[in-house]
Amino acid sequence: MRTVSAKSAFVMALVFAFLVTMLLGCPPQPEIWAKLTLSEPPILGKPVEVTLTFGIQKDYSHDAKNATARISLPEGFELVSGNLEWQGDVLQNQTYAIEATIKSVKTGYWELAGRIQYSPPGSDDILGGADFIYVAVSEDKAEIS
Repeated sequence: MRTVSAKSAFVMALVFAFLVTMLLGCPPQPEIWAKLTLSEPPILGKPVEVTLTFGIQKDYSHDAKNATARISLPEGFELVSGNLEWQGDVLQNQTYAIEATIKSVKTGYWELAGRIQYSPPGSDDILGGADFIYVAVSEDKAEIS
């Protein structure tokens, strides 16, 4: 009797999983990237621009339907103008952005978060991407890391 190596068994399992996926018509789910930026260090009380840019990775060929993108501000920051949330479909080969003006209102160490999430059709899974900016705000300066 001939035995199959672990490597061969693994390769056969991958091929089988791929064929089943293709036969059932289950496309791979898109992977979303996100990038959060500040126009400059947010010195206490001075308005700065915050931008969350996002899109689908180039390797993926499917859209992300009914996605939600959000910039989350910590208690040491407040919104001056603009929007911190976006909803819609993220289409292939497109780049999207949420832009707002914010300001720091309290000294401390803060985390700003930018997230884009969606649920694939017929699934309870939540997929997406995120990026974070860490800021130290003192009375006369601010540092981004």
